[in-house]
Amino acid sequence: MLMADKPKDNVILFPKIPKVPNPKAQELDAKRQEMIRLQHNKIYVQALGDDITEDILMKLKDENFNLTDSTFLRDYKLFTETIRSLLLRQVKMKHPLQERVDKAITTKGEGKDLYAITIDYAKF
Repeated sequence: MLMADKPKDNVILFPKIPKVPNPKAQELDAKRQEMIRLQHNKIYVQALGDDITEDILMKLKDENFNLTDSTFLRDYKLFTETIRSLLLRQVKMKHPLQERVDKAITTKGEGKDLYAITIDYAKF
C-alpha cells in the first residue's frame, strides 16, 4: 500500500463556522488590559520618581545638607510625594495630594498665556 492510499487518521478537523466572540470574555479582557495599564503606570511613576528624587538627594548631599535631620526627612518625604502626585496625574491616576493642590492652587491664564500661579496655604 502506498502512502497516498493510507487513511488520514491523524488529521484534526476544525469547525468551519467561525466562533462568535463572547462579550463577557471581551469585557474581562478589557478589564485585564486596564489593570495591566494601571500596574505599568505605577511601576513607571515609581521608577521615574525614584530617579528624579535620587538625583536631587545626591545634589543636596554634595551641598553638605544634613540628610539625616528629622525636619529635613519630613520635608523630603513631602517633596517626594508631591513629585509622585504630579507624575501620577500625568498618567491619569489619582493621588491624595491632588485634591489639596486643586483646592489651594489657582492659575491665571491658560497654556502659553499662563502668567500667575498662586498658592493659598490656608486651603492646603
